[in-house]
Amino acid sequence: MDMDFNNLFIMQGMLFSLMLLGLYLRKIGMITDSNRELLTDLVVNVTLPCSIVKSFEMEFNGEILRSCLVIFLVAIGIQIGRFLLSYMLYPGVEEKHKKVLQYATICSNAGILGNPIAEGIFGPLGLMYASVYLIPQRTFMWSMGLTYFTECPDKKSLVKKVATHPCII
Repeated sequence: MDMDFNNLFIMQGMLFSLMLLGLYLRKIGMITDSNRELLTDLVVNVTLPCSIVKSFEMEFNGEILRSCLVIFLVAIGIQIGRFLLSYMLYPGVEEKHKKVLQYATICSNAGILGNPIAEGIFGPLGLMYASVYLIPQRTFMWSMGLTYFTECPDKKSLVKKVATHPCII
């Protein structure tokens, strides 16, 4: 995989342009609090799962499968490490702030922005590897992560919610 810096700069420009467009649409009142939730649901439940499905539309071979397994195992280790760090890093922090900091420690924004950046720089194979890498993070995000801000459902409901999330399916 060759990294093309030109593609990186183009991708950064596109993302920055989308941010500016979002700010402009918010300022003129086209994006409101009520329809912002709709946009979030659209990204999380439609756009992101479609990106993940697209990432696996390639011919598999043994080397790619082994690489995916290694990436997945490393990602699990990193995610467990981040989870443990989230409990050790914030002694003495007020509980309401501590939960936000812990969530930010276990969940990066790579779950949303990582896929288009990986595809833009490394192509379809990079997108597939990024999707595999993000499986443990998404599992933590939609299980442990939700418990920081909502009432913890019973374990059966939590497992069902994670297992049936569009990005995991």
